[in-house]
Amino acid sequence: MNRWAAILLSIVLAGTIASCGRATDIAVVASEDTLSANKQDTLDITIRAETESGRPARWCGGPVTVTLCGPEVTMVADGPVRFKNGTASIRLISTFETGILLVRAEAPGLVPGEATVTVVSDYRDGDGDGFPDVAELFGDTDRLNFRRWFCAVAESQVFEENRRWDELNRDCAGLVRFAYVEALKRHDDAFFASYAALVSPANPDVKKYAYPDVPLLGTAVFRTAGGRFEPADIGLNFSAAGTAEALLQYNVVFLGRTGRDVLPGDLLFFFNPDNPRMPSHTMIYLGEWGREADDDENEDWLVYHTGPRTHDRGEVRKVHLATLKAHPDERWRPVTENDHFLGYYRLKILN
Repeated sequence: MNRWAAILLSIVLAGTIASCGRATDIAVVASEDTLSANKQDTLDITIRAETESGRPARWCGGPVTVTLCGPEVTMVADGPVRFKNGTASIRLISTFETGILLVRAEAPGLVPGEATVTVVSDYRDGDGDGFPDVAELFGDTDRLNFRRWFCAVAESQVFEENRRWDELNRDCAGLVRFAYVEALKRHDDAFFASYAALVSPANPDVKKYAYPDVPLLGTAVFRTAGGRFEPADIGLNFSAAGTAEALLQYNVVFLGRTGRDVLPGDLLFFFNPDNPRMPSHTMIYLGEWGREADDDENEDWLVYHTGPRTHDRGEVRKVHLATLKAHPDERWRPVTENDHFLGYYRLKILN
C-alpha cells in the first residue's frame, strides 16, 4: 500500500468511526413518568451515551455515576453501573415516600444527563375493604409476625398493664387497639423499657412499615366509616381510636361462627343489648400460643378486657375457650346456639 492509499484509508476509517458516533452527552430515559409509592412498584432507567447529533454512541464504555435526589427509592443494578456498548441501566423500586425524583447520570468526559420521575401516593383499594392496599400486610411472614406481637402484647397485659396504655382506653376494644399499635412498632430498647413482663419477646418485627409511619394513615389506623377507600377518607374516616362497634363494623371481616378457620390474633365478638352504652364486646383468640407450662394438652386460650364494672374499670383476663363455652351466663358462650355470639373475625390488614 503506497503512502497516498494509506492516507485515504485513514480518512475513510476516521469517517466510519465518526459516523458510528463519538460520545459527547448522556441521555437518561425512564420507562414511566410516575411511580407509585407502595414499596413494590418499579421502573427502569436507561442511561445512554449519545453523539452531538443525538445518535447512540455504541462504542462508548466505562463507569457511570448515578445520583438520586428527592423521595427515597431503592436502586437495583447488576453490579457497578457501566456503559456497555454505550448503554447502562438501573431499576428503581419505590418506598412509601412521595415527591419529584431527579435521576442524574455522569461519566468522565461526557455532559451529564437527567430525568425526573413523579412518585405518587398509592390510593388503591384492590379488595374494596376500605383500607388502602399500602396499609395492609401481604405475605405470610409479615402477617405471622404481626399476629405473634399482637397476641404477645395482649396476653402480657394479664400480668401487668403497660403504663403507656392510657387508663381511659382500658376496655375490650382498647386492648385490641393497644395490642394492634404495639404489634406494628419497631421493637427496640425503648419499646421493651415499658414492659416489666412481656410474653415471647423475641418475635421478628413487621418489615413492611413501622407505626407511627403507616402509609397514608399515620397513627389513624382504625376505620370509622364504611365504603371503599378514597383519598378523602384520610383524616376523616380513620381515627387513632374506635369502639368495639367500630372495630366490628369497619375493621374486620367475618370468618364464621364455628371457629373452623380461626388463627391466633383473630377476634371474637358478642352483642349484649342489656348494655346500651357498650353493647359490643370483643376478645382476642390466642389459640395454642396462650398455652402455659401446666397445660396437659394444647388448649385454646382467649384474652380480653372485661370493660368497666360498677366498682372499678375492669381487668384483663385470660381464659380457656372450653371454659368460656361452659360460662354460667349463656350469653357469653362462643357457640353457634348463642344468638349473642356474633362469631369469629379477622383484622382487615391481615385479610
